[in-house]
Amino acid sequence: MQTNGVISEPITFEPTSLWYEEKTAIYDTKAEGDEIRWNFKWDSKFVNYDIRRLPYINKSHVEAPISVEINGHVINPIISLYVEGKLLQEVKIKADIKDYEKLLYETKENEFHINKQNVDGTLTSLFSLEHIVFENDNVIRIPVNRSCELTLTADNGISNAKVTIFEFYKIV
Repeated sequence: MQTNGVISEPITFEPTSLWYEEKTAIYDTKAEGDEIRWNFKWDSKFVNYDIRRLPYINKSHVEAPISVEINGHVINPIISLYVEGKLLQEVKIKADIKDYEKLLYETKENEFHINKQNVDGTLTSLFSLEHIVFENDNVIRIPVNRSCELTLTADNGISNAKVTIFEFYKIV
């Protein structure tokens, strides 16, 4: 195309890699310094920590991998993904994560793992028939532009967890 003696051509850019944005939610239940305590009991109701919910809409260009870190003591944790209110995936981990240990779950490409971090910092893989159901899709990724909810549950509740979602964007 030529305008005013200048030749112009349309330019097309092809993305060569993905850039990601890390979004983290931390759930922590602990005693506070200024909390009130009484030396008698009464019939009371408090927040239930049996299930932790993280509603999320992935605005990136591709499915978003996740990282979940749950501090023990936690028995038989389950990581579930609901898409538009329907259960899409469920990773059931048959394990007893003791105090001062952690469950580490990650679904980034080439970094997928389900591990237990022991008290001394060493890792024990929980990616075995003893701990998970191999027939399940055990790699949770958040779909693009859909109303999702990631839930964390366990037989004894979850008092401390960190969830990180990695939104990837196409770049040049």
